[in-house]
This record gives sequence, structure tokens and C-alpha cells, in this order.
Amino acid sequence: NPGAGAGRTVGAEELLELLRAHGHRATPLSMEDDDWHDRLLGASVDLVAVAGGDGTLRTVLTALAGTDATVGVIATGTANNIAHSIGAPVDDPASSVEGWHRASTLRFDVPSFRADGGRHGPGSSRLVESLGGGVFAELLAVAEEREERVGEDGGTEDGLRLLRRVLRSAVPQAWEVVLDGRDLSGEYLAVEAMNIRRIGPNVELAPDADPGDGLVDLVLVGEDDRATLAGHVDDLLRVGTPGEQVGAPELHVRRGRLVELRPPPGCHLHVDDEHWVAAPAPGG
Repeated sequence: NPGAGAGRTVGAEELLELLRAHGHRATPLSMEDDDWHDRLLGASVDLVAVAGGDGTLRTVLTALAGTDATVGVIATGTANNIAHSIGAPVDDPASSVEGWHRASTLRFDVPSFRADGGRHGPGSSRLVESLGGGVFAELLAVAEEREERVGEDGGTEDGLRLLRRVLRSAVPQAWEVVLDGRDLSGEYLAVEAMNIRRIGPNVELAPDADPGDGLVDLVLVGEDDRATLAGHVDDLLRVGTPGEQVGAPELHVRRGRLVELRPPPGCHLHVDDEHWVAAPAPGG
């Protein structure tokens, strides 16, 4: 993705020279090309090298779902939550490429989900990072509004400040939640089914999540967890280094295979970084 990241962008020629220097033969594809998807799926290669951020990785991993393709990550985005979650170097293309010679492979699930309503109506699709609603979905809505207003996407620190503001005013809402047949319904500030460890502006919501175990980590953030999550956000802001580990917040995390969610009417929702809204209440 030529436009990935909030800092210096990495050009195709620079990447090709780096790959050649480490003994690789590479064919470049750009996310700006209309036919990149067809060319990707039609290629016969040993490795699909993805240079970009979470959005780029999500698009490619979704396209490759169900195949046995091997993906090498060159994280050049803003949050880079996927790279952080799998231990890949961030903002260091040389280290990323150099590490492939000694790297081990890991399985990465691309879970499916089905929606029965909401802005996009019924349908099914895939997720790579997380699915849920509440404060993190509202953060997406606030960030989108800010981007439209100021004309640029904020960095990780901006996202943390917005999250702190959203969390401060959030009101718990009633959710119907079922995990593998177990009813966990209640009032929550956030409900997140996590495939990876991090969400949003580098918040490590599910520290033990394994994207290759066939399960999701369900995080339920209640009123009693508000101070814990707010403290974690403050710690991340205090450190001031994107992605720096400050210790995950101690939240209620449960692991399972099938999550069923019925959000409150009009609740902010998201699938990865796509923001949408639950259907309104009848007559509302």
C-alpha cells in the first residue's frame, strides 16, 4: 500500500531493492491497481510479502482466506496491531525481510461472521482483527468525523486521547451475549470478539489471543472495568512510544468458538476498522 502509515512512506523500488539484496525475486503489486486481487490469486509464489498497515494486511488476508499461502509481513502502517500481535518488526522493513530466512510460520485464522441486520443488512463476511461494539466502535466514528473535519488521519497518540474522551462519557448498554451456548448477557461499555491481541490505538485488550487456535477471545468491559481501561490508556499516553508494552489491562476475557451477539438498538459496531450501526429500535 503506497499510502500506508503516518510517517515516511516506503516506495516500491526501495522494497524491491531490499528484497533482491536478500536473494528474493519479487513481482510488485499495488493496492492502487484495479487488478491486484486477480493477479494475487493467480500468482504462483513461495511467499506473499505485504507492505502496509492493518488495513492492507486485512484486505490481503481476507482475499487469501482458505488457501495455504504463506504471508510475510512488512509493517509500515500507523497502529500495526496485527504485526504487534504476531511479533513481527514494525516500521523496519530491513529487519522484516532479513528475518524471513530464520522465521517459523504460524497459522492465521480469518474467522467468518454473519450479520442479520444493521446498516448493511443481512449477509456474511470475514474478519481478521476483531468484531464488536461499544467504546472502540464509537472511537472509530469519532475518528472518522475528525478526519473529515481536519482532512487528515490522526496518529496513535491522537487515537488514545479520543478513546479516553469516549470512555469517560460512555454509558453501559444492555447486550445479549452467548459464547458456545453460555449466556453472558449484561450491561457493557464494550463487547469485543478478538482474533488478535490488540485493538484500535495499540490497546492490548486480549493479551493471550492466538490468531491460529481456531478460537476468539471475548472481552466484556463493564462499568467496573472503566477505571482499569482508562488507566491503561493513560499509561500508553505516558509512555508516548507507539506500540510500547506497558502491561495489558486486567479485563474479563473468555475464549470460545461461536459468539452470538445482539447489540442494543442504535449501538456503534465495527468489523475490524469498518464502522457501522446496529438497527434502531422499532419505531425509532
